[in-house]
Amino acid sequence: MDPVGAGDAFPAGYLSALLDGEGVVGRLERGVTTGAFAVASPDDWEGAPTRAELHLLGAPPGTVVR
Repeated sequence: MDPVGAGDAFPAGYLSALLDGEGVVGRLERGVTTGAFAVASPDDWEGAPTRAELHLLGAPPGTVVR
């Protein structure tokens, strides 16, 4: 929807994974995930995922999210 915020979301995800002790691959995956959430939102930061939402982008097609 809007790429604004993706440039901040990627390093935020990367750093949060680093603080969680993830390896390089895990850090990059979380950075990409948080960046994807950012561009799926119409505003700067409102699309930032919670920890509980991070897995949602990897859900199989047709998964219902309520």
